[in-house]
Amino acid sequence: MITIILTSYNKARFLPDAINSVFAQSYPDWQLIIVDDKSTDGSYKVAKELAKMDKRIKLVKTDLDSDHIAIKLNRYNHNVNYAMNYAKGDLISYLCDDDWYVPDRLQRMYEFLKDHPEISCCYGKQGMVDE
Repeated sequence: MITIILTSYNKARFLPDAINSVFAQSYPDWQLIIVDDKSTDGSYKVAKELAKMDKRIKLVKTDLDSDHIAIKLNRYNHNVNYAMNYAKGDLISYLCDDDWYVPDRLQRMYEFLKDHPEISCCYGKQGMVDE
């Protein structure tokens, strides 16, 4: 299984594309953990509706107070680590809320790592939004 960690903060308009890109994966054995970082634009509601569509999705809210860590990068790191508490996969992949995966990303990553056990990390192609 591959666990995908998606952190989200105020990207409600892009979130469906990110999540739908996970639904479109050719590799079927995945788990998606979405960590909402106290969005104020309806992102949590969007994620909640999409999460109802598939039992492989786990939606959680950050455990940080709004002022706990002021620097966004540190919040991102914390939320990724927080999501690891729910991870069930042998492999971990990351997806930002305003990016998306190409349909064979997980399959290609899995096959590459399976064929190259000496390698512990790889990165695959994904689309990115340029606001």
